[in-house]
Amino acid sequence: MNHTRRDYRQEQHHKPFPKTGEKLLEFANKGSDTGLIIDEIKEFVRHNGKSISSSQLRNIYGKVVSIDDVDITGIQLLRPKLAYVAARQDKQDARIFVEYIDELISKINNESHVKSFKIFMEAIVAYHKFYAKSK
Repeated sequence: MNHTRRDYRQEQHHKPFPKTGEKLLEFANKGSDTGLIIDEIKEFVRHNGKSISSSQLRNIYGKVVSIDDVDITGIQLLRPKLAYVAARQDKQDARIFVEYIDELISKINNESHVKSFKIFMEAIVAYHKFYAKSK
């Protein structure tokens, strides 16, 4: 997937989370820049989320919320499933969307990150419902 990540970075017209990228996994912590993070999630979904179906996104989200907050390995094991979802996408925007979620998961290394990632995914699903047409 490294080649795909390189392509993702080169082809990305709208860099996701330019101001909060490093803070996304601190989302659950008090004092995080919640408003700015939410604004950037909204923009990320608006630019990249329209081409992934609601059912695919709900499937990913369902797997995320079923994992215990202390199960870092369980979250990491979602990465191969995301690779499969990304490979099945016809549109580049959908691949970018799924690949970014994979990239974020690769940085998860503690319980707080897992909680933050779950909140992140909840926001993704909410904004996807708002912006994407049902597929």
